[in-house]
Amino acid sequence: MNPRAVLIDLDGTLVDSTPELTAAVDRVLIGEGHGPVGTEQVRDWVGDGIDRLLERALTEATGEVPDAMDMRRIRVSFDTAYAELLGTMAPLCPGVVEGLDAVRAAGWSTACITNKARVFAVGLLGAVGIADRFDKVIAADSGHGTKPAAGPLEAAARKLGVAIGDCVMVGDSAIDVAAARAAGCPAWCVRSGYNRGARLEDSGPDRVFDRLDELAAALTAGGE
Repeated sequence: MNPRAVLIDLDGTLVDSTPELTAAVDRVLIGEGHGPVGTEQVRDWVGDGIDRLLERALTEATGEVPDAMDMRRIRVSFDTAYAELLGTMAPLCPGVVEGLDAVRAAGWSTACITNKARVFAVGLLGAVGIADRFDKVIAADSGHGTKPAAGPLEAAARKLGVAIGDCVMVGDSAIDVAAARAAGCPAWCVRSGYNRGARLEDSGPDRVFDRLDELAAALTAGGE
């Protein structure tokens, strides 16, 4: 049997990170003299990385797209706030521990593929107690691009010693589906996360599940 791997998104698939992302964004906005935006708004903005999240928040607050200098300053403020909050209010999504344990017990390798910076991705995985369930972490600053590009998925497959065709991308949004399509592997999704308010099925995943442990049961049964 060929080696196989599951490539898994972080925010919205493994962890509901919107409460602490919102707290960090709101802290930055208040520091800039603006009002907070709240969790529901941030939930619709996540998925493309922190810079895009902050750009959307500042554009909403000011009515103007921030320039590069403002973005650099705001990003420093956000990183400071987020580092203080990381892992303090980000619950695991349903079935995550059971799902990861089932996948690994069946002999599948695992990699976390995220558009977060590595320091935050590794810190969050550790804070919620699942860092040891991943063989590799491919983050926004790992040098392979970011989803929806194929690069992070292809890099994970290489590092795991697995053909990309023997991988399954697991995510919660159109971004994860597009990345899987670009890389040439199946896209399986869970409903636990964020898809900008759109129906997950409209993004075209190969299969959709309510929880990660349900997905894992199908995966380890050979249903890919």
